[in-house]
Amino acid sequence: MSLNRTPPGAKQMPPGTPLGDVMQAINQMGQRFDKLATKEDIGTLKSQLESVSDQIETLKAENETLKRDFHQLKSDREQDRKELSRLEQSSKARNLIFKGLEKEDATKEGVEKLLRGKMAILNVSVRETRELYQRNNKMGVLVEMENASAINEVIKNGKKLAGSSVYIDRDLSQQQQENKLALMQLKKELVSINKNHRAFVKNDQICVEGKWVSFNNAHELTCKGKPANSILKELYGAALDETDITHTRLLTKARESKN
Repeated sequence: MSLNRTPPGAKQMPPGTPLGDVMQAINQMGQRFDKLATKEDIGTLKSQLESVSDQIETLKAENETLKRDFHQLKSDREQDRKELSRLEQSSKARNLIFKGLEKEDATKEGVEKLLRGKMAILNVSVRETRELYQRNNKMGVLVEMENASAINEVIKNGKKLAGSSVYIDRDLSQQQQENKLALMQLKKELVSINKNHRAFVKNDQICVEGKWVSFNNAHELTCKGKPANSILKELYGAALDETDITHTRLLTKARESKN
């Protein structure tokens, strides 16, 4: 059995190789051995890798925490928006907007006279009025009633003003105004599809063939709390598939039309 072995990567020296070449080959082998990692080097590298792994896990945990914080902030912001909207609507609960009033009637006394006279609402009182605008010698006035219970009766008796220039509307919040504007655009487009179906907008709702449809807080069309798209499609057929009835598109289109 031969004991002559050549280390991996080394060239076997032929017999008669000059001593200088042999020494050079030995030095080269020594340099390669010097470059090999020692047990201590491997231990250090392993420790560094473990440290990097720990840092990665820490970053992952911090990232998950940031994600949770972001979603919580988003949820809190949505809750704040809903609460502000609720407070705004609550503050407007006793308000009505009278449009088309003569200047001399656009006062607290003038509005009460209209309510108790032509509209025949006797037990009603106005707390205060505030001018909103004047256009073509007609006034728009914000009317705050003494109590919110009178609002529905005033709205109901608004039909008694038919034939006059006066029109009464609720004091809607910003969100309700946007919903109403989007629904006015929806009505316009539904009529263009089928004029035979009766559709009209009241406040921030649209009535289509006796079914009341409105936008919920997520800006989705609903009827009695359920998605309304299927109801509208049943009435207007495949033509509705070619119409984008999302809140964003309808509101944008309505604003463009106003400008």
